[in-house]
Amino acid sequence: MSKLAKISLLILALLCIEAPRSNAALRWLETDCDFGLWHEEAGPRTMQARFINTGPDDVVIFNVKASCGCTSAKWSDDPIAPGDTAVILITYDPYMRPGRFEKSVTVHTHDGTRQRITIHGNVLGTPESLASLYPVEAGRMRLSDSVLDLGEVEEGRVPNGFLNAYILGPDSVKPIVNTPNSAITVKKSAKAAAPGDLVTFNLFADTRALGEYGPVELPVNFSAGEDSESAIVKVRIFVKPDRNRLLAMQKGKNPRVSADSTPNPLEIKDGHLEGEIELRNDGDAPLAILRVWSKSLAIENIKLPKPIKPGKTGIVKFTAPAATGISRHEISVITNDPDRPIISFTRVINN
Repeated sequence: MSKLAKISLLILALLCIEAPRSNAALRWLETDCDFGLWHEEAGPRTMQARFINTGPDDVVIFNVKASCGCTSAKWSDDPIAPGDTAVILITYDPYMRPGRFEKSVTVHTHDGTRQRITIHGNVLGTPESLASLYPVEAGRMRLSDSVLDLGEVEEGRVPNGFLNAYILGPDSVKPIVNTPNSAITVKKSAKAAAPGDLVTFNLFADTRALGEYGPVELPVNFSAGEDSESAIVKVRIFVKPDRNRLLAMQKGKNPRVSADSTPNPLEIKDGHLEGEIELRNDGDAPLAILRVWSKSLAIENIKLPKPIKPGKTGIVKFTAPAATGISRHEISVITNDPDRPIISFTRVINN
């Protein structure tokens, strides 16, 4: 028999040897630990999870893994003899973590078995942590944000964002949300909440119902009940024209916007600024001006031209409060040009 064949037979024999099996059997006394309600300023709280080795062999705890950094565990590396009890100490650190929590730790033993331990409780936050994490006061409810920015989306989409609220004591509350604009809808995680609870609000914006392009800011009113003080959260969103919808509506004939690279300067008349923007339609369908705005200039009295016919030009006129000194302002125009729906101009004012 060749040397290679002998090695192959040896490997095969080794693979056929059955590995020793563990006869470990564990009876867990705690798999769900309720930490209860306590104040954040009291510091970390510890509970124990125990099991009894009911098998004939020793058991060794190999590792204990927590689901997040807020939770830690201590245990002994010594073998647990048959009939003995093992104790695992689980600690939760409440620092800057007010509200209800639910975490887990997973216990690994040497024989490959695992056991998941769930921990939960409720932390009453300190004034410092609440001011940092939930800075907006709404009576007996504190909110995580005063502004919810849903970003830049195309018309027709329904973006959403989340807002969290922490409930103060001493009694339960029924949070109320009022949305003056029907384009904003809100879903809440609970109809009622107890002190220390967290309520999550999911806000949706129907961009088609907004009926406006560009930057939109809508107020949403939050309160902890009918007789509670309230707080206003600003929902911001930037709505762009839907290119595919424009292409479908225009059926192959599209406008194409262009503008003079050196637009007319802003003029100061009667204590305010007057400006004009000349736009040209180089496409083969009417060009509609949908909105004019500026991030830095309070544009007023906007006069838009009628849809600009192919090959023609149109003038956008506006006014703004007069500024002093030298300043630069970006003015943007939204049109129904599917390839270039937003066109911007920079103007320098020297007053």
